[in-house]
Amino acid sequence: MGKGRVRYPLICRAWSMHRKLLIQIFVVAALVNAPWEVAQSQANLYVGRDGGGFPWWHCALMGLGDGVLVLAIFFMGRIACGRWEWFERPGLKGYATMLVSGLVISVATEWLMVYVAFRWAYQDSMPVVPGFGVGIAPIIQMLVLPPLVFCIVARSRQHASLRTSSRRKT
Repeated sequence: MGKGRVRYPLICRAWSMHRKLLIQIFVVAALVNAPWEVAQSQANLYVGRDGGGFPWWHCALMGLGDGVLVLAIFFMGRIACGRWEWFERPGLKGYATMLVSGLVISVATEWLMVYVAFRWAYQDSMPVVPGFGVGIAPIIQMLVLPPLVFCIVARSRQHASLRTSSRRKT
C-alpha cells in the first residue's frame, strides 16, 4: 500500500465493477421521484421553513436525495439476496426487502427532517400515521416508487443485453 494512500478494497471494487448499474439506478430513481415531490408540493402537503411551498428546483434536489435512498434500498437487497442483480428477479425476499427498507427509510427520514432538523413541516392536508406523526404520502412514495425504479432498470438492462447478443450473432 502506497504512502498516505488509504484503500477501501470492497467499496472500490464494487464501484468499479458496478458503476454503470449504480448510476443507472440513481438517475432513474431521481427522475421518477422528482415529479412525486413536485406533486406533493403542489398539493400543499408540505410547508418549508419559511412558511411557503417548495419551488421546482427544491423538488428536484429532493428527487436527488430520494435517489440516494433508493440506492440504500438497493444495497439492502444486495445484502439480503446475495446478488448484485437481485432486483431483476426479486422474488419474495427481494420484494419484502424493498418494502421493509422503504418503510423504515421513509419513516426515519421524514421523522428526522420534520421533528429533528426542521427542514419542512406538514400542512393540515397531509394525512399522518397516528402515533408517529409521519406523513402517509412520503411513506407510500418509498413503498411504490422503488419497485417501479428497479423494474425500469431491470427492463433496460434486459433490452441492452438482447441488443448486445443480437449484435454478436451478426
